Amino acid sequence: MSKPLFTIIIPTHNRAERLATAVKSVLAQNYDDWELIIIDDGSTDNTRSVAESFTDKRIRYHYQENRQLNGARNTGVKLATGRYIGFLDDDDLIKPEHLSLLESGITTDGFGSDIYRSGELLQKGDKTTRVPNYQNGPDILRQYWEKVTGMFGMVFSAELIKANLFDESHLLLDDFLWLNRILIGASLYQVDAYTAIVNLHPEQRSATYVNEELLRQNVERLAEAYNYPGVSERVNYRFYHKQVLHQYMHCCRVLCRDGKNFRAMKIWKEGISYASSSDWRNVSRTFVMISTGK
Repeated sequence: MSKPLFTIIIPTHNRAERLATAVKSVLAQNYDDWELIIIDDGSTDNTRSVAESFTDKRIRYHYQENRQLNGARNTGVKLATGRYIGFLDDDDLIKPEHLSLLESGITTDGFGSDIYRSGELLQKGDKTTRVPNYQNGPDILRQYWEKVTGMFGMVFSAELIKANLFDESHLLLDDFLWLNRILIGASLYQVDAYTAIVNLHPEQRSATYVNEELLRQNVERLAEAYNYPGVSERVNYRFYHKQVLHQYMHCCRVLCRDGKNFRAMKIWKEGISYASSSDWRNVSRTFVMISTGK
């Protein structure tokens, strides 16, 4: 059996009610040369029955004892046979043209890059927001620090990702630290499209792994990332501050949603020391949310 061009990995844990939608978005692709690996990371709900209800031979299900997200990702990478590997969270989805447009980008680029990316759409209720795409040519590592983006929408060469597995001790900013290390030496080609849909909801990992203690850890991790050999020489210090500010404002908004407005205001006052003039819209919007509770 020939190896597919793409392997898509879905790590999942106790989200059977969301998993089916993610899988169906892969099945709906208008490009056929793919395999899908579902890594069940110790689920105790009916995840297995949902996964095994899909009979397409390109779909494989693998159960393991719980090793957290990066442990599930690493298992999927080791099982992957595709030339390029991408990840799909169990609560997100991809548009039908996602893989065909990535394949077109790979062909146009002559298989010359390590990473290919289609743009992200943030979906919250009826509101859709585009995450800024990269520009092909300028320093991708610098652009990565300048824009708040994730690894969703990207596919990585199998050789690159198998040689750079995820750190299973990381739960916080794990994507950011991993990509920071990868993009020091890897090349990225941006496809001019938006085909990866991130569903924003209260049960997201980024919303549940937030409190003041974790904020401090995230700030430490950002300092670790910025001081990684080869980063500070290419990334302006203000982009480091911008990422730190993002963590502070995100924590403020989560605290506010939990009714902890006094604590949120304290964090806000601490965080604004990292703000530049271009950040004041974000800072002001967070201040209004804290002040009004809305």
